Amino acid sequence: MEYAGAYGSKVRSLSRFCFMVIHIEHDPVAFDAVDHDWSAEARAQADFEVNTRSEIEIETILLHLENQNRLIIEILHCMNKEKPS
Repeated sequence: MEYAGAYGSKVRSLSRFCFMVIHIEHDPVAFDAVDHDWSAEARAQADFEVNTRSEIEIETILLHLENQNRLIIEILHCMNKEKPS
């Protein structure tokens, strides 16, 4: 009799486990939550990559503007030297 009781307990545990797995697989709310977590993580990673590239581009633009500013100032100095007083 002890064997039958132990076997019945295992069957009930397995049955509950199978019910939970089927419920989770077919529960749209649980599925959406898992999908939402994955898509939120993917979106955050994509945003980070875009922000990193944008930061590099902005730094490049600022360096070009600083260089142009120096060139303009240099041209103005040269023009002032050539101008007869």
